[in-house]
Amino acid sequence: VLQTTDGGLLMIGSTESPSGDFDISKNNGSYDYWAVKVDTSGNKIWEKTYGGSEIDVAYGIAAVGDGTNIIVGDSRSADINVSDAKGNADLWIIQIDENGKLLWEKTLGGTQFDTGRGIHKTKDGNFIITGNSRSNDLDLDKNNGQSDVLSIIINSKGDILWKSVIGGSQPEFATGCIETNDKKIIIAGNSESSDFDIPENKGSKDLILIKYKQ
Repeated sequence: VLQTTDGGLLMIGSTESPSGDFDISKNNGSYDYWAVKVDTSGNKIWEKTYGGSEIDVAYGIAAVGDGTNIIVGDSRSADINVSDAKGNADLWIIQIDENGKLLWEKTLGGTQFDTGRGIHKTKDGNFIITGNSRSNDLDLDKNNGQSDVLSIIINSKGDILWKSVIGGSQPEFATGCIETNDKKIIIAGNSESSDFDIPENKGSKDLILIKYKQ
């Protein structure tokens, strides 16, 4: 959820409900990204769905600063709003305007499961996105085993400026990202590995923090 420039609230998530079912005006098939705008009293202003005929789930949103917003998650679709599917599931990035109109959409990934879970706007107007990846082909050239932490920086048009994959032979997942005051990037998630990029594991699953210098 975030507060819009007019004081309202914009919430994102997903919906599996059919078209015309109570608050859902349209469903593209299975789960769709779902954005809902309400006023300060919680009254619905508009709601929109985005996706294709398969499962599409939104996890993170960030304001661009001009009334538009960027939403990230993952998509298993290859039709309707999703134009460039690459594999099992792709990190799917969309930008919408202040009325929920889809402005552009882009996919990132390989032939396995790739997702975006968190997004944060940087001081220079770009966006950090973090999530996880199982692919080592197409857009991704590294995988240490199972699921690795995937982090990228895009500009406001969705162009990839930087990307990094960190992990071990066991699953790693990232869910949050921020930029610090001195322009470092912090990624937070969890790890089950104790090899490759992960020097130590204290138990079944540990908190993992990754710090990058821009």
